[in-house]
Order: sequence, then structure tokens, then C-alpha cells
Amino acid sequence: MGGQLSYVLYSLDGINAKTGEQRAEITQHINESVRTVIRNLRETIWAISDEAITLYDFSDKLKVYVREIFRNNPTQVEFKENFTSEQCLNSLVGLNLYRICQEIVNNVFKHAQATELRIVVSATERVTIEIMDNGKGFDPEKTENEGFGLTNLKSRAAEANIQLALKTSPGKGTSYTLIV
Repeated sequence: MGGQLSYVLYSLDGINAKTGEQRAEITQHINESVRTVIRNLRETIWAISDEAITLYDFSDKLKVYVREIFRNNPTQVEFKENFTSEQCLNSLVGLNLYRICQEIVNNVFKHAQATELRIVVSATERVTIEIMDNGKGFDPEKTENEGFGLTNLKSRAAEANIQLALKTSPGKGTSYTLIV
């Protein structure tokens, strides 16, 4: 959120010196950035407003997010739930798990060129989330330095004690498994 707000401040510097067309474009980007910050704040408040987040609430929030991202995209999205118990996540784990899922879904949307996305949220003894796509895949050794967010995913997972497994290779799609 800090980065988004810094962008807004930077964009406002000298905006009056720009042409009308440039101001309109900058204004549109500022509008999008502010909306993103507001959405992120709402998600954070949702996650920390309770000591615990039910897995049902988490799953519903993730479904809404995924449907919103892919609403005008031809990618077929399948979302499955398998709950054998009423699991709850503490707010720190829930927020980090949600942010990890967001990053993965965004990567699928932006980079994977997938025609299918499958998300399975299950709770038996442990909470498990699987996110799989049939996209172009990638070489994780090469993308580590290219800003695809793998470092961020690993950092968030470690912070919240979430096991993160990644399987991918060029042309073979990508599969993430998150275990809490």
C-alpha cells in the first residue's frame, strides 16, 4: 500500500504542467491506485477484525476475488471446497494466506496464458489450498530475479508458517500447494 500511495504522491507532483491528455491519463492511474489501496485496506481490516477467520469466510472471499479478476477473461475457473471440519485461521495466517493466493492468481492472470484455473480449498486435519493452471509454466530458477513475486510468496509463507510447494516447468502449467 505504501508503494501505491507513493506513486499517487509522485504522480501529483507537477501534474498541472502536463497537457490535458497527460493529466487525464495520470488521473486515471491515480484513481486506479487509490481504489487498489482502498481494496487492500478493506481486505486487511476484514482479516484482522476478528481473532479468527473461518475457512468458509476465507474461501468465499477468495472466490469473489478470483471471479472478479477473471470476469472478462476466457479462462475457465473451477473452484472446489472440501471441508470435513469447521477450521479457523488466526488473522495473521489468514491475511498472509489470502495475499499469497492473490499473488498466485494475479500471476496466472498476467503471465500464464492459461485456459484453465483450478482452485481447491480443503480442510481435514490441516488446511490445504491448491492452485493449478494449464498455462505456459516457467523455469523458477530463471524467474527468481525477474520480479514474478516468488520471493514475496516465500517470504509471506515463512512469516505465517505456511508450507509452500511449487511445481512448474516451461509448457507444463503451474501448481502451487499451500498447507497450514
